[in-house]
Amino acid sequence: IAYDAVCLYKSAFVFKDDVILLLGVSGAFSLPIIRFFTRSKILVNIDGLEWKREKWGLFARMFLRYSEVMACRFSHAVICDNEEILNYYEKKYKKKGFLIPYGGDHALTGENIFFSNTLPKFYNLALCRIEPENNVELILKAFSKTNKHNLVFVGNWNNSKFGKNLYQFYSRYENIFLLDPIYDKDALRTIRTNCISYIHGHSAGGTNPALVEMMFYAVPIFAFDCAFNRFSTNDKAVYFKNSESLITILNNISKNESLNIGNSMVLIAKEKYTWTSVGDLYFSLIK
Repeated sequence: IAYDAVCLYKSAFVFKDDVILLLGVSGAFSLPIIRFFTRSKILVNIDGLEWKREKWGLFARMFLRYSEVMACRFSHAVICDNEEILNYYEKKYKKKGFLIPYGGDHALTGENIFFSNTLPKFYNLALCRIEPENNVELILKAFSKTNKHNLVFVGNWNNSKFGKNLYQFYSRYENIFLLDPIYDKDALRTIRTNCISYIHGHSAGGTNPALVEMMFYAVPIFAFDCAFNRFSTNDKAVYFKNSESLITILNNISKNESLNIGNSMVLIAKEKYTWTSVGDLYFSLIK
């Protein structure tokens, strides 16, 4: 937060920049001073509705809520990455916002390499930060109830007590493979290329980068049923609300349906989520 504030003040008062693009709202408490004492135009991408995330305590939620208000009140333009957040913003603050999502085509860089001989030939993939709002336990619970389907789950299991407890409990299941975070682009591309479906449990935050990245791989996507995910996938993925509905999807989806969903995902991704189109939208707004 302090770093954001220092960077904002330098941009406005030292470099005297014409336009300041702020990504996220944590430094937004600095915006009233910049707005009143400079001519810099301020654009803010408010990211997700951060104050709603379960991982934050009461003080953090109050500060993030305050920061959102400051960002929306004292910026010249607000950018939202998801239609649901845009609708929330325009309804709450009575101001027009601008919709600009994330790109995901960078996920196709890298080469397929030999990754691990300990993984099954056919597996479903989940990949996220291990946090409650990503419905990690819901997904693990579903696969623990059926040994017909394999799950490879990549995440930062050791970063919290929540993750460590999940790892200790679910790593004993033979069809569940829990991997530490993967940042090598070749290994990441390999593990994504070889999966038969992608399980997306995120329930907060707007358009999620991991989701739009996977859409370029033309695999069926099973996403947690919330407005954010439905907007991101144009209502053409398959959606689950709990462990039981996820198991039903896994047991009943046909190869033909999987193929159609995967093809739909890549078409949407090429239309909405390339960095060229995202960059054009940002430069157009800046101009």
